[in-house]
Amino acid sequence: MATDTSIMDIIEHTSNLKCSDNKANCDIAHTNKFTIITKVITNKAFNGRALKATLTRAWGLGSNITINYLGQNMLAFVWSTPILIQAINIPIMFINETIARSIADSIGSFIKVDLPSEGHRWKKAFHFRVSMNIHKPLVDHIILKIKGRTDLLVEIHFERLGDFCFSCSRLGHKFDGCPKVSLDCDGKAIQRFGECLHSEKSSVLNPLFKKSPKVVTDNY
Repeated sequence: MATDTSIMDIIEHTSNLKCSDNKANCDIAHTNKFTIITKVITNKAFNGRALKATLTRAWGLGSNITINYLGQNMLAFVWSTPILIQAINIPIMFINETIARSIADSIGSFIKVDLPSEGHRWKKAFHFRVSMNIHKPLVDHIILKIKGRTDLLVEIHFERLGDFCFSCSRLGHKFDGCPKVSLDCDGKAIQRFGECLHSEKSSVLNPLFKKSPKVVTDNY
């Protein structure tokens, strides 16, 4: 009985003990969502870099697929689709990579900018590529805050954009199937966006920005 009592005492005194080590809360990562891991079944040694080049040519893989050699005969095929964007209404003196990075990073993650040559900078626009979360709403403009100057309104056009919603501006569905349609005071569905987001529809005017602007705060 004494032994049983001792055990119960130990349990009672230790039941509230907790590990005091530092802990980190982590969300489930989605960076590898579009990755396939493969393994080459062979007993022979092979050149991983040469295999990557051979598979790329043989399978006609595009630039949106990256092959990483992981060692131990394993390869990772990583799919990505950069979004092509036009930034419109930019003064000539601001057609540079620094401005492009600021604009791109306000939309997604900057990848590359195609700057016009000196003789074509009168177009007041440039093209760049971004990696972005396609589950987030698209933006049709940003406001660039420039030190010592009036805030600059930059219009955003997306190239070769798929179907998107004119209400929530998300890819993957259209206005009539939107689960998050906003209603006006009369109960009618509000179309906050339109074809002006498509660069191919550049003749469609953007009904100049009745929405709250997205602001990029940098001192240039």
